[in-house]
Amino acid sequence: MKRLIIIKAMALLSVLLLIGSCSKDIQENNDQVSNNQQKIESSSYKFTPADPKGQLKTSGAIMGLLEINQVPWFSGGDADIYSRPGRYTKFYVEASNIRIVNDGFGVMLHIVYRVNEPVPNYTCLKSEFDFIIPVTQRVLAISPVSSLYFNGNIYDQYWGWTYFTTTTVAPELWVKVDGRGNDNTGNAQLEMTIYIPVTFE
Repeated sequence: MKRLIIIKAMALLSVLLLIGSCSKDIQENNDQVSNNQQKIESSSYKFTPADPKGQLKTSGAIMGLLEINQVPWFSGGDADIYSRPGRYTKFYVEASNIRIVNDGFGVMLHIVYRVNEPVPNYTCLKSEFDFIIPVTQRVLAISPVSSLYFNGNIYDQYWGWTYFTTTTVAPELWVKVDGRGNDNTGNAQLEMTIYIPVTFE
């Protein structure tokens, strides 16, 4: 009888340990999902394909417009890029690590948009993320195309858009670095065209 009680107690303890382990795994997974969700929400962006119906040819390109309409405050004394006459504001745009994902039904890029205030309190706004462009036909190969690593300056106090061209995966850039008040709420923005030459199945 005592042996039966001990066996039942050990079985109950095993179940409790298993439940505890599962609860811990669930909590860790929830924490991971929460962290990922925070990363997604920290960078507000939208991609509009040039071919929304997915009517692609066997050889061509993936094209569209990427819009970043909110750039999070990353470091510095405050979230205000304080541009003014006689100063300049630095920015950096990157579109790199272009690769095929999802068994050929998507192409991924790594995107960085950073705005730096050299003075007085070195505000830095930064948006960084990977994003996938889904396609309806399997991509077999990406043709040679240069990644974008673009540094630039916006001089004086300018709250409008500045246009740049490149010979990379992002042929056109529209950059906005400043506005009234804190600039992590929509004043700093970026738009860029995406052009990825590919071969479809």
